Amino acid sequence: MSNSLPSLPTKAGKIDEINAEDWGYKFVGRSIDNFIRDVEGEAALIANSDFRDRRAYAEDLIFNLVGLDPCLFYVRRKEQGQQADEEKWELTIATDLDNVELPAILRECSKTLGLVAIVSQGGYGGLKVLSARLLPFNRGQADSFAVPFRLRLRSSHRYHIGVPSSAWARIVTMPLLSDSKPTEEQLQAWKVFENIEERLAKTRQFCVPFVNHNYGEATRNITFIIDANSATVDGTLESLIDVDDFWQRAKRARNQNLKALETIYSKGKSDGRELGTIESIEVESSRIRVRLDSEIFDLISGGLYQLPDTGFLSFEAAGDIVQIKRKKKALQDLEYGRTQNPYLSQFLFDASKARLPQEIITIQQQNLLLKTANSFQKSAVEIVLAAPDLALIQGPPGTGKTTVIAEICYQVALRGGRTLIASQANLAVDNALSRLQHNPVIRAVRKGKRGSVAPEGEQFLEDRVIGRWLQNTATDCEKNLSIHIDNINILPQLLASSQKFEAYLNLEKTFDFNQRRLQEYVNNLKSNKQIIENQHNLAKTKQTELEFLLSSLNDLLVSFPQINWTESKVSHLFVRLQPYINSHRAAQNLAANLHIVIEKINLNPTEQNLFGKAAWVNNKVNNVLPEVRTALNQANNTVIKMREVDAANQVLQQHHRDLIHLRQNYNNSFSIQNSQHQEIVSLQNRISEIGLAVIELDRWLSNNQNLRQFLYNFLQERKQLNKNSIELSPRLLALFAEIKSNPCEGTLQDFAEKFNNLIGTYRQWDQAYIIASKLDAFISSILKKLSTKPPSEEAISKAMKALSLKELTSLSALQKLRQLTHSCITELEKPLGFLAQIMEFILAVASQLKLCKPSRRTTAMATLEAVKRLAPIIIQKSQPSNIDTVVNTFTDELVNTIIFNARTWLNDLQANTQHRMELLQEQFDKQRALVLNLEEQISRTEELIATASTNIDSQLHQVTLLWQRLSNLQYIPTRLRILIENYQHNPKASLAQVAEFAAQLDSWEHYINEIEQLIPSLNPFSVLENIKNEIAVEHTQQETNTKNLLNQLQESKQKLSNIDRQLQQQQENLQKERNWWEQYWQKIPKEFKPSIPSNELFNTIFLQNFQAQFPVWQHELENSQAYLQRYQILVSDWITKLHHPTEQDRKELQRIYLDNANVIGITCSQSASRDFSEEFKSFDVVIIDEVSKCTPPELLIPALKAKKLILVGDHRQLPPMLDTNTLEEIAEELGSTREEISYLEESLFKSLFEQAQESIKVMLNTQYRMHPMIMGAINQFYDNQLKCGLENPDKQRAHNFTNSIIQDNKHIVWVKTPIQQGFKEQVDGTSFVNIKEVDIIEKLCDQFEQIWSSKVKKGQPRKEIGIITFYGRQIKLIEDRIDIRRYPSLHIRTGTVDRFQGMERQIIIVSMVRNNGQGKVGFAKKPERVNVAFSRAQELLVIVGCHSLFTQQHGSVGAIYSNVSNIVRINGGFIDVSDILC
Repeated sequence: MSNSLPSLPTKAGKIDEINAEDWGYKFVGRSIDNFIRDVEGEAALIANSDFRDRRAYAEDLIFNLVGLDPCLFYVRRKEQGQQADEEKWELTIATDLDNVELPAILRECSKTLGLVAIVSQGGYGGLKVLSARLLPFNRGQADSFAVPFRLRLRSSHRYHIGVPSSAWARIVTMPLLSDSKPTEEQLQAWKVFENIEERLAKTRQFCVPFVNHNYGEATRNITFIIDANSATVDGTLESLIDVDDFWQRAKRARNQNLKALETIYSKGKSDGRELGTIESIEVESSRIRVRLDSEIFDLISGGLYQLPDTGFLSFEAAGDIVQIKRKKKALQDLEYGRTQNPYLSQFLFDASKARLPQEIITIQQQNLLLKTANSFQKSAVEIVLAAPDLALIQGPPGTGKTTVIAEICYQVALRGGRTLIASQANLAVDNALSRLQHNPVIRAVRKGKRGSVAPEGEQFLEDRVIGRWLQNTATDCEKNLSIHIDNINILPQLLASSQKFEAYLNLEKTFDFNQRRLQEYVNNLKSNKQIIENQHNLAKTKQTELEFLLSSLNDLLVSFPQINWTESKVSHLFVRLQPYINSHRAAQNLAANLHIVIEKINLNPTEQNLFGKAAWVNNKVNNVLPEVRTALNQANNTVIKMREVDAANQVLQQHHRDLIHLRQNYNNSFSIQNSQHQEIVSLQNRISEIGLAVIELDRWLSNNQNLRQFLYNFLQERKQLNKNSIELSPRLLALFAEIKSNPCEGTLQDFAEKFNNLIGTYRQWDQAYIIASKLDAFISSILKKLSTKPPSEEAISKAMKALSLKELTSLSALQKLRQLTHSCITELEKPLGFLAQIMEFILAVASQLKLCKPSRRTTAMATLEAVKRLAPIIIQKSQPSNIDTVVNTFTDELVNTIIFNARTWLNDLQANTQHRMELLQEQFDKQRALVLNLEEQISRTEELIATASTNIDSQLHQVTLLWQRLSNLQYIPTRLRILIENYQHNPKASLAQVAEFAAQLDSWEHYINEIEQLIPSLNPFSVLENIKNEIAVEHTQQETNTKNLLNQLQESKQKLSNIDRQLQQQQENLQKERNWWEQYWQKIPKEFKPSIPSNELFNTIFLQNFQAQFPVWQHELENSQAYLQRYQILVSDWITKLHHPTEQDRKELQRIYLDNANVIGITCSQSASRDFSEEFKSFDVVIIDEVSKCTPPELLIPALKAKKLILVGDHRQLPPMLDTNTLEEIAEELGSTREEISYLEESLFKSLFEQAQESIKVMLNTQYRMHPMIMGAINQFYDNQLKCGLENPDKQRAHNFTNSIIQDNKHIVWVKTPIQQGFKEQVDGTSFVNIKEVDIIEKLCDQFEQIWSSKVKKGQPRKEIGIITFYGRQIKLIEDRIDIRRYPSLHIRTGTVDRFQGMERQIIIVSMVRNNGQGKVGFAKKPERVNVAFSRAQELLVIVGCHSLFTQQHGSVGAIYSNVSNIVRINGGFIDVSDILC
C-alpha cells in the first residue's frame, strides 16, 4: 500500500491540468422519478407520464445543470456493490475552489449536484445512477476519499459509452468509504457523552445582576448581593428565567469559575474578567460568596484592577455549548468519512491499524533547526517524517517535547509542507510556538482569541507576526550581505598561500612516508642483525659438537666387535648421537627390523642400546628358528581336525533352527484358534443382547408418557434442551457405545434445536407480556396523577396511527412503546408556570376547534392512551400455541422417529452379526487341523538333534588333546597362545573361530619367513660407519657457514649508522615548513577555520581536509563577487525597506506572509470555527500536544484536517477529567455498568501507544527540567528509563537556600508528620483539609522569604514557588493563610495537582493532606496524579505529610511511596516536623 494519498486541487492548483473525460450514465430504478421530483417538483413528474419522456426529461435536466463544458467532480468509492464485480460510487460537483466556476443554475440556487451510481469492473456500462439530487453547497468540498475528475456526463443509451478503464484503475486505488468508517460501537459512548455534556451545560448557564459586595471588608472571599428576579440565561431579556430555576442553576455551578461583567452588550457578547469560584449560596438573603482566583486577587491587590460596585455575575456555558457542538460535528464528520486521511477512523481507535513506514529517514545533525537535540529527540522527528499516517511521541516531564514539535515543524516546512499545532489548552500551543527559532523557512501564525493567548504566543498573532518577521528578515539579509563582503576582503589573502601549502602538504606526506619507510628498514636491519648474531653463536657451538662426535666414533669403530655396550662412556656417546641416529635412514631400518624379529619370536634382549641389541639378536636368532618350525607343523594338524568338528556342528545348528521355526508356527496357530473361539462366543452374546434391546425398546415406547411430561416441564420452565437430555433404553445405548454408532444422535440434535427455538419464542412472549403489564400499570398510575383533561378519541386514534409498528416483532414493538412512554412522561412531568398553564389550556381548546396542532403535552397524553390500548392487542396477537398441544405433537414426532431408526439399526446389526459368526466357525475348523500337523513335525526334529550332539562331543575331546600339546611348545606367538588357552576352557566356542586360528597360523608362518630374510640386515657396524661419514660432511659445511655469518654481522652495523644520519636531516627540513604552517594557521580568521581535534594541527588527514578548503574558498569568493556585483545595491535597499516599510508595504508583506504561513497554532476547539475551517481545510501534518488530557472528540477536531497525525503526550500523567455523574448518565443511556465504560476515563493516547508498532512511536527519555534526585522519585513511572540531560545539575539546579533547614545539597525532602491527634486530617464538606500541614508550609515560606530577600536586593529575580495539593479545600485553606503580600521575594502560585499539570516551578511544596488511622490516602493513590505532583519541581521538591501512612499502603500504591521514600532516605532528605514547628 502506498504511503502517499492522491493530491487534490487547491485554490492555487491548476485545474486545467486534469484532462477532461466523457463518462456515460443511465438512470436505474426510481432514480428518474426522484430526481425530477427533487429538481422540478411533482407537477413535472405528472406531466411526463411515459417512461421515455421522463428519461429524456431527466437527461435534459442533467445537461441543463452541468452544461456542455467539463465540470470538476469529486468521485468517491462508497461501498462494494451487491455483485462481486460492482462498486457504488458517489460523484459531487466541486464547490470549494475559487478558480473553478459552478454551472449557472447551481450557482444561482447555491446548490451542488450529487450522484450515487453503480459501476461495473473496468467501467463497462457506465454509471448506473441510483440517486441524483441537489445537495447543500458545502457538500462539494474535497476530503481524503475524493479523486478529482473533469467530466462531461453523456447518456449511455444515446452515446453508448461507459467509464474509461483508466478512470476505474485510478479510483480503485482509493479506500472504500464503508471500510473506513468507524463502527457505531466505537462512537456511541462519546456521542452520548457529548449529548449529556450539552444538556448539563444548558441547565447551568446564567447571568445575574449584583447590587453590592463586601470587598474591602473581605479580600479573598467576596460576598455579592444579587437580584435573583432579574436573572437571565445569557443577559438578554428574552432569556429571563424564574427565581427557582436560577437558584438551581447557581447550585449546579458551585465550584465553577464565574465572570464579573460591568455591562452586557448583546447576546453572547460581553466584557469581563474571570473572577473565581462559587464558595457558598444563601438563597434566603440573595447572597453568593465567591472565592477570588489568585490571578485576579494579585491584580486587585496591586491596584491593576478595581472590582465594580455593581454589575453582573455570569456563568457562561455558551462557549461550552459551542465547543460541544463542534465536537459532535467532528464525530459526525468522522462517521461520514469527511477526513483528510482515509484511514483515520481505523487507526484513531486502534493504532496497530496505522500503516507502517516504507523507508527509514535519517537526518544529519547539521541539518536540524536545533543542533543540540539529543538522539531520542532526533529519532522522534525521523519517525514522524517516515510515518505515513500516525506517529506517537511520549514526552515525560522535562524531556523537551516542545523542542521536538518545533523541529518537526521545521523539517516539514523544509519539505514544502504545512503543520498545525493544536492542543486542548492555549498555553501548550503558545509554548510550542515559542520554541520556533527564527528561520526563513518557518512562517508561523497564532490563530485564536487575543485574550486567550499567553505572552509566549503573542509574537505570532496575525497583527504582530509581520513586525517580527520583518526585523528577523532584515537581520538575515544584513548578516548574509556582511558574509559576502567579508569573503571579498579575507579570502584572496587566504588563497594566496595555496601553492605554498600544497608544497608543505607534499613534504608532510613525503616525510611521513620516508620516516615510515626508513624506520621500517631500521627495524628490519636491527632484527636481522640480532638474528645473524644468534645464528653465528649457534654455528660455533655446533662446530665444536661435531668435532667431538667424529673423534668418539673413530675410537668406537676401531675396537669393534669387542665393545662393552654398557660402559658409561659409550652410553654418553650414543645419547649425543641420538639426533643423527633418529634422522639416519639405515639406523631407522635397523631399529624397525630389530623390533619385528624380537616381537615375532618372543626374544628378551639384555642390551638397551640399539646397536648392542642388534649384535645380541643377530647371534640368538640362528639358534631358535629350527624349534619354531616344528611347532608350526603341529599347529597345522590341529586346524584340520577342528574343521571336521565344525562341519558336524553346522548340521546340528540347522536342526535347532528348524525346531524353533516349527514351535513358533505352532504357537501362532494355537493362538489364532483360541481367538476365533472367543470371538464366536462374543457374537453369540451380542445376538442375545440385540433381542433384549428390542424388548426394552418396545417397553420404552409404551412408557412415552414420561417423555411427554419431561418435555412439558422443560417448556413450562423455559429451560434449554440438549441432545443428552432425553433418556433412551440402557441396552440400546450400550449397543450404540459398543458399535460406536448412534443412529438417533442426529434426530435428537435436530429435535433439541427445534425445541429450543420454540422455547425462545415463548421467552420472547414472556418478556413482551411483562413489558405490556408494566406499561399498563405504569401508564394507569401516571394518568391518575395528572389533572390534565383526557385526550379525545380522535387524538388517540391519530396517535395510534402514528405509531409505525407493522415491521417490528412483538418484543421490539413493545420496547419501542416503552421508550415512547418514557419520552411522553418526561414531557408531562415538566413543571409549568402560571403562564405556561394558561397557554396549555388555550392550545387544547384551539386544537379541538382545528385551529392549530395539539400541544406537546396533549400529544403526549394521547400517545400514552394509544400505548395503553395497543399493548394488549400486540400481546394477544403474538401469544404462542397451547403448551399441551405443542408437547403432544413434539413427543409423537420424536418417539416415532427414534423407534423407526432404532429398529432398523437393530435388524441390520443382527443380520451382520449372524453372518460374521458363520464365517468364523469355518475358519476355526481349518486352524485346528493345522495345529495337529505341526505337533508331529516337532517330535521328529527333536530325535535328529540328540544323535548329532553325541557325535560332536566325541570329536571335540580329540581336538582338546591336540591343544594341550601345542600349549607346551616354546616360541609360539602371544596371540596364538591366547587363542589356544581360550579353546581349552571352552572347546565348543573354538568351532566358530577355526578361520581365525588358521589365519593366525598363516601369519606366523609369514613372520618366520620374513625373519629369515631380515637376519643379514641386523649388522650394526655398517650403520655406524654411515653415520660417521654424514657427520664429517656436516662438519665441513658448518665451518663455511660460521665465516659467512660473521661477515653479514659487520655489514648490518654499517647500514644502521648510515640510516640514522638520513633521519636527522629530514626532521630538520620538515620543522622549518611546520613553523611556516603554524604562522599561517594563526592568521586565518576564526569563522574560516575548520574544526580541528586537539593537538592535531600537523595530522596528515587534517591537512588533506584543509587543502579541500582552498577550492571551496575560491568558489565562495567567486560567488560573493558575483552576488555583490548583482545584488549589493538591491539588498541594501531591501534592508532599508524592511527596517522602514511604508504602511502599504507592511500590509502587502503581511498578506503574503499569512497566505504562505506553514506553521499554524490554535486550540483543538477553535480549529473547528467557520473562519478557520474555510481558510485551512487540510494540513500535511497535524500535531496535537498534551493529547493525554484530550477526549477523543476534542482531538478529533484537528485530526480531521490531518494527512498525517502526530500525537504528543504522556499517558503516565493525568488523563481527561470526566465528571463521575456524567459517566453514570452515560452508563444508564447505554444500558451498561459503570465498570463497562471505565475506558472513557483512560487517555486515548495510552491505548494507542500500547497498540502501536515500535516503528511509529518513541519515548523521549532525557529530561532537562529537574535535578537527578527529583527525577529519581518519578523514574519508577517510566520503568527507570529517564536520564538527566543537565551537564552540571548541581549548579544548574541549585536552589541556593543556604543557612536553611534544607541544605544546598538536598533537592528532595520529606517533612514527616506523625499519625496522632493534632496532625490528623479533617473533613470539610466532601473534601479534606489538614491544618498542621498548612502551618508547616507557612513556616517554610517564612524561612524561604527570609533567605531570598537579601538575594533579590542584589538583583536576583524572585524565587518561583508552587504549593500544590490533592484537595481543593486544602488549597483554599493555604491561600487564606499564605498572603502573597508577606512574601515579596517569592513568586508563589497555588493550585490542585490536576490544575498544575503542564506547569513547572523552581520549588514545589506538596501537601499530602491525608493523615488517619484507617490507612486511606484518597486521591493520592492514583499513580498518574502522584507523578504530576512530584514532577513539577526543577530545583527542590518538598513533600509535607504522614510518611508512615503512605509508605505502608498495600500493593502498587505502597510501592510507589516506598520508592520515593528510598530516594529521600538515600539523599538524607527526611525532616522531622519538630525541626520546623519548634
